[in-house]
Amino acid sequence: MLAILFLLVACTPKDADVAPDTGSCGDAGLVAPAAEGRFFAGGLLGAQGAGEERLQAFDVQAGAVTLTLAGAAHRGLLYADHDWEASGYHLFDLLTVAENGGDLGVTYLYTQDGAVPYAYTESFTHLMDWEYTSGEATWEEGDAPLEVTVPALLAVPEPWVSGLSFQGEELWLEGAEGGIMAGGTTWTLHPFSSVDCTDCPGGPWLEIHSLLAGSCEACFGIVYLFPEEPERALLSWGLCLPGLTALEASFEVTWSGSLATSRGARPTADAPWPGRPPRRRP
Repeated sequence: MLAILFLLVACTPKDADVAPDTGSCGDAGLVAPAAEGRFFAGGLLGAQGAGEERLQAFDVQAGAVTLTLAGAAHRGLLYADHDWEASGYHLFDLLTVAENGGDLGVTYLYTQDGAVPYAYTESFTHLMDWEYTSGEATWEEGDAPLEVTVPALLAVPEPWVSGLSFQGEELWLEGAEGGIMAGGTTWTLHPFSSVDCTDCPGGPWLEIHSLLAGSCEACFGIVYLFPEEPERALLSWGLCLPGLTALEASFEVTWSGSLATSRGARPTADAPWPGRPPRRRP
């Protein structure tokens, strides 16, 4: 039994409807229909601000997100938060899709005492990188649901090689081609960014940030490898569209290689630590 932990459905939508102008399952180019529904993120985030480079603006109202990433308008949701005490920040993860459907992005807001001094961003067309930001954030923990909408996704990442390869019955990657079996589904694994957290607080670990593409469904997820546990891998921080469900799994694998993009140390002394601590390490 190589898969140890399968799908966790942590967030259940109230409704998941396909917008009438985004086509239907089976249409050419449609990776995942538009999502509209209720999502429980563990609290309500309000945040507004802008970065100095690719993150031109971000606005979070009760967890619903609009932002401009590298000139493109995006819409999505707050889907996770993490009090990364070892690094000194509370992180908020924003998953968005471009209004034209051509890109998926993840924005990591780093907050301290109500300020948002930094953000890391990544997308199908941009490797993860950081920038200074100005802005404010408020956070109220609780069970209040977010009412969110996400545009239809009409693209997958261009082939990209992380520098790592891994082999297992239910998780594999060779070059830019891979696959994963989780939640009763076999997904095509499309890596598009990576992080070397060898030196991060709480590390070491390596991250492969990926799109998992299925039949009229797509998930963002992070595959974690642990140098100190070389036969174990995790899929963590997964979120699927249009169902707004979480995807988490654990696997036994063998892996080799090294990351082509290394951000194990801070790019500058003032930058925050990169990466995203895994949700669990069973």
